Amino acid sequence: MQAIVTPLESLATFPSSGLGKGPSRVSKRPQVDIIDIQQATVEINLKEEIHRLFRPQEGPRTLPTLLLYDEKGLQLFEEVAHILQALEDAGKDVDYYALDLSKQELSRTLAQLPNYKHVRCHGLLGTYDDGREWLKKPSVASRPNHAYNDRDGVTHQFLLNGLRHANEILGQEAFNIDDWKVIGEYIYDAKGGRHQAFYAPKRDVVVLGETIRANERIQIEQSLKHSAEECESLWNSVGLAEVEQWMTDGDEYGLHLLAKSTMSFSLNPSEYASSHVPSLKDWEDLWAAWDAVTQRMLPNEELLDKPIKLRNACIFYLGHIPAFLDIQLTKTAKGAPTEPASYYDIFERGIDPDVDNPEQCHQHSETPDEWPPVEDILGYQGRVRARLAKFYASDGGGPQGEGISRDIGRAIWVGFEHEAMHLETLLYMMLQSDKTYPPPSRPRPNFEALAEQARAARVENEWFDIPQREITLGLDDPEDDPTFHGHFGWDNEKPPRKVEVHGFRAKGRPITNEEYARYMHENQVTKLPASWAEDIHNKNKDEIPSKPLDTATTTTNGVHGHSTTTATANVITPPSPSADDDNNGPPPAFLQGKAVRTVYGLVPLAHALDWPALASYDELAGCAAWLGGRIPTLEEARSLYGYADELAQRRRKGAAEAENQLGKTVPAVNGHLVNDGVEETPPHTPPADSVERGEGGGGGEDTNNNADDSDNLFVDLGASNANVGFQHWHPEAVTGRGDQLAGQGEMGGVWEWTSSPLRRHEGFEPMALYPAYTVLGGSWATHPRIAGRKTFINWYQRNYPYAWVGARLIQDYVV
Repeated sequence: MQAIVTPLESLATFPSSGLGKGPSRVSKRPQVDIIDIQQATVEINLKEEIHRLFRPQEGPRTLPTLLLYDEKGLQLFEEVAHILQALEDAGKDVDYYALDLSKQELSRTLAQLPNYKHVRCHGLLGTYDDGREWLKKPSVASRPNHAYNDRDGVTHQFLLNGLRHANEILGQEAFNIDDWKVIGEYIYDAKGGRHQAFYAPKRDVVVLGETIRANERIQIEQSLKHSAEECESLWNSVGLAEVEQWMTDGDEYGLHLLAKSTMSFSLNPSEYASSHVPSLKDWEDLWAAWDAVTQRMLPNEELLDKPIKLRNACIFYLGHIPAFLDIQLTKTAKGAPTEPASYYDIFERGIDPDVDNPEQCHQHSETPDEWPPVEDILGYQGRVRARLAKFYASDGGGPQGEGISRDIGRAIWVGFEHEAMHLETLLYMMLQSDKTYPPPSRPRPNFEALAEQARAARVENEWFDIPQREITLGLDDPEDDPTFHGHFGWDNEKPPRKVEVHGFRAKGRPITNEEYARYMHENQVTKLPASWAEDIHNKNKDEIPSKPLDTATTTTNGVHGHSTTTATANVITPPSPSADDDNNGPPPAFLQGKAVRTVYGLVPLAHALDWPALASYDELAGCAAWLGGRIPTLEEARSLYGYADELAQRRRKGAAEAENQLGKTVPAVNGHLVNDGVEETPPHTPPADSVERGEGGGGGEDTNNNADDSDNLFVDLGASNANVGFQHWHPEAVTGRGDQLAGQGEMGGVWEWTSSPLRRHEGFEPMALYPAYTVLGGSWATHPRIAGRKTFINWYQRNYPYAWVGARLIQDYVV
């Protein structure tokens, strides 16, 4: 049945969930309200469709699925469990619009529904396309959801009835029903999983002047089947986000509540990195996200505050972003600065002092006694954006930027990634404030329900053997060659160089909040990570006393993250019980009164135990050592990512082959895992060859890539439904993915720490355009252009507590 929501689909079967069960309502509906929304005569349309699809110019013969839904077909399609009854029992005031092609059948079915108190029923007479047009009318306030469900017990008879319906439409017995059979099959291939239904003649027949050979298939129906990960990928591909889901006990059927995602970015590299210069559309999408955060989530009373005392007030970033871009355009395009030019003096560069000694700080813009009015800053922002847009004019570079020169293109690219990274900087500042508004058009998730789902889906966090391999770090991006057409990179992403990486073994997923909480409890650590907070409303006054842990006894990694102790030929033995044992979690008393910071407000720590732990390098290095491992170096992490990608490709290939044989849906391949980025951590005392930086870092590593080969340089983040680019506005559970090696972008919505200091490598040359700055960022808020680039490196001070960075364990094989 073509439908928006049909009475028969509302009677969909939910065999074991109890959904739709409830006391019977015996009073019947005396009159049916039916709205005729038909735009054309269905029979005429169907007749044309039958002839067109039965005699295709190219491809196999098919017949329109609409043939299945005449009065007889609708009767065969009925089921007996009422979703409407469940809505009534829940006291939900809803308007239910049933869409049907047959007025008689629509009247009959609606008349059989009880006379509900809360559910108001209406009929829509027309096709699915009619319904779609009707939904576009401004007067239509309610937009019902469509849920399709077929029953194996009636499928054969139901499908054959479509041929009877075709005969009625054609006005002749074109199809002798006795000559035909129905073939149903499940297919899983590169296109995904789906059930398909075909008509096939039992013998050679002639229909509409066409000879149809025995067993020739004519497709009539296709029903797509999706795993949880495939559903999420589907939502992402069309710019939707799941707000809530209701599933049967066995997860065979379900309803998904989706909302338009106005601020998420594509995870497909053919879209997020389609050209080396960001397109005008890329800019417009980024501006939409920036404006949503700065104008709808950042309250006016927060503008002059410093949620993080080490950084500027929030209002600085409103002016810093356009001023920085304007400075780069002025340098390369040789035009005059956008007025007021004096903004350069106060907005050019922010502050990011040494965490231990804030008096040590790099050169930065002067802080004015009084910041300009926010209205003036927004006006300046608009003028800078207009200046940038002129470079994309039809008589210039074009909307894709294909005609923009290499030097100006580099300035535009620098400005784009700078804004994308500072979007996250501003968000992790705002996360430290209790004044921040939640994101617009993204309802608060049900964190308690998500926690229950995550706990039920837990698997062991396995060890994976990473073989010895040679990897290529960096990319080609000569700044002195205006004819070069490859992607841009920051200074520490260049030049490409080969590195031999030894074998080791690594955990599949990152350290979780639960594991970090257990580390704190068993070692009596009192200092909470900056990503956590005390929840005074749920504080347990009987919480056990604790004392700080001596970090000197737990941080054993050394400058490069390696232990200095020579062990036996076996791997290191963990000094503590396995963190994968659910019974080894911290006691409930320890969890009480603690919460995790999110843009939706505080979430009880008990509801975020399966999320990756976000903390400073020093904090996570201590936990990693206590758990019996260490944090990988940059080279080890990149080698791991390459191997994880190989394993994922094998899984996808194997799953497709297995599903074709078994004929059932494949379980999750790589679903809620997330964000990427390798973060370089300067040691306590930077080595002599380290790169001196101010705010953060950018650039460096992995995989063989050609200058113009986006497939090789960028990760398909959509293949694993990576939690980057605002797909979600919080980290996600990773405990259900410990049996798969998390690769780039698959850390649950956080960056991944490495133990490598940011040091000068062979061939390193500081960027001429902006020599004193390297980039920031990496998490659920990281733009895919950054999160997906295999050569990108980020860095923070090793004891910087506010960035969204996690860590995983690795162990050495000692010879």
